[in-house]
Amino acid sequence: MGLSISSTLINIHLTPVVGRLPAAFMLGIATSLALALLIGFLRNRVPGFHSTVMPSWGMASMGILALGSAYSGVFTAWTIHALCWGVGTVLGVVTCLRFLHFLIVTRPSGPAFTWGLPLVAPMVAATSSAQLTPHAGEWASVVHGIGVACFVLAWTTAIPTFVFVYLRTFPKLPTSFAATAWIPLGLVGQSTAAAQLLAGDKLLDGDQWHLRAAVYGAAMLSLGVPLAVYAVTKHWGAVLGSTPMSYNPSWWASTFPVGTCCLGTHALSTQGTMLSWNVEWLDTVSAALLILLLVHIAWATFGAVAITWGRARSSSS
Repeated sequence: MGLSISSTLINIHLTPVVGRLPAAFMLGIATSLALALLIGFLRNRVPGFHSTVMPSWGMASMGILALGSAYSGVFTAWTIHALCWGVGTVLGVVTCLRFLHFLIVTRPSGPAFTWGLPLVAPMVAATSSAQLTPHAGEWASVVHGIGVACFVLAWTTAIPTFVFVYLRTFPKLPTSFAATAWIPLGLVGQSTAAAQLLAGDKLLDGDQWHLRAAVYGAAMLSLGVPLAVYAVTKHWGAVLGSTPMSYNPSWWASTFPVGTCCLGTHALSTQGTMLSWNVEWLDTVSAALLILLLVHIAWATFGAVAITWGRARSSSS
């Protein structure tokens, strides 16, 4: 997820300046990791497809979709994008609905921001759909319609869930899961990008849709500011605090949401005509968010390598 969207964003911000190599390099790493995870799953069949592990499958869905978007962005490989879109969208919708049913029926205790992972997945599918629509030929209206439906599904399920989690957990968050405070920002950034792209498709005539999307994006990113402050406070407060923050996979929760905000901010920066004021400065904010994303990726990678190295030394001694 984080590596794939970072390659897309590097392509947006750096390729015009230094060429395609950095974006292609990051995409190569993302592809290698995706293949390694696929091989590992085929060998071990872990995790299963149970309701309780839908957050993991939500991440898988978003990772597949982000990988496809990266390939179309960096290499204009729309066949790969379409394949990833098909697999990722179906998986995302299924995991969203299944986990929503689990939350409603089971009412699990211990609310956590990770509950939102399978619910946000359809929003990533909405963005991927909007990107694919101009290249879908006679299927364009169908692809666009699926994107709109996924947007609505994610919005109506994830927003109430995140509100519930905030109300139940604020201001306390376990140190080991402090990085998960970034997860709600995934919906903020991704829905902003999806709205601009869906409204920008030629299937929607008239400036009213562009204006609505731009206003929506401005409102969502404004809402994202206090949420980001909370995430930074919890995350980096735990990292730099006196109590060590031991590595666990949730460290990677700080990557993809920052990437979506970077993408959404960039998308909104092109809507100055609709908003009647200068928003080009938002692209500078987007570039700054890309730097933050790369810092988070480096931090999470260092943690993963350090613990793997430590375990290897322990087993060999």
